[in-house]
Amino acid sequence: MFGFLLTLPKDSWAQSVTVSAEVPDTTVTFSGVTSPGAFVTILDNATVVGTVTADSNGGFTKTLSNQQSGTHSFGITAQDLAGTTSIQYSFVVSLTFRTETVISNIVIPPTIGIDRASFPAGETLNISGQTAPNATVTVFIYSDLKTETTTSGSDGKWTLAYGKEIEVGAHTTYAKTTTAGGLQSTSSKVLEFTVTAAPVSETTQTVTPTTTASVTTETAPSTTQTATCGSGKGDNNCDGKINLTDFSIMLYDWNGGSGRSDLNKDGAVNLVDFSVMMYHWTG
Repeated sequence: MFGFLLTLPKDSWAQSVTVSAEVPDTTVTFSGVTSPGAFVTILDNATVVGTVTADSNGGFTKTLSNQQSGTHSFGITAQDLAGTTSIQYSFVVSLTFRTETVISNIVIPPTIGIDRASFPAGETLNISGQTAPNATVTVFIYSDLKTETTTSGSDGKWTLAYGKEIEVGAHTTYAKTTTAGGLQSTSSKVLEFTVTAAPVSETTQTVTPTTTASVTTETAPSTTQTATCGSGKGDNNCDGKINLTDFSIMLYDWNGGSGRSDLNKDGAVNLVDFSVMMYHWTG
């Protein structure tokens, strides 16, 4: 603001009159919401022109005076109480000479962070940040678009444990805020992460030794004799054959009365029995 003094010349009927007036300054006022206690920085063409700390409800107001009329490229960022800075919210405004311009309902994008940049498939990704209190935070996950929502607390903190299946490969995530009053922010910073193939689990097999009884199968001697054994044909050793072995047995029994070699059963082992053996000889 500035003033001026106007003095009129005296004449016969008028007195000297002093007139004072104030001409407005060229100003711009910013007001909006972010996370409680956040440090808000205002830039004009990448130069810091003002700072302010958000109140306990996340609200902030900052007026810049003595501004040049014309087009300005403003940007606003907020650093939350965890030390994370939001993406810059940018806009272009044309300031009119000696006019107050008010830019209100600004919702600074939420801050965002992830607990790790790479993890195996099937595990949970924890995404968190800060924004306006009691707001709805929509989290976006690409490549194949997936969205989830969560709510910030009265302190502006929000978190999302995303445990749904995400395919192996490179992905991105970002968030947007919708305040309790329905105002929406632009997108937060975009973070990248990678899902790797799940490790192949090693299966440990416990083998319990078992005691197996050793079974020995013994074949009982056959009680079935051959057809020539004891048939009076001369098979003295009952091997199914009539040969020199049987003749040797007959010679041992010669002139005796052995039943095994007495083939004609006359009580003597002699040429008659030998003749019977020769008749049935198999060799």
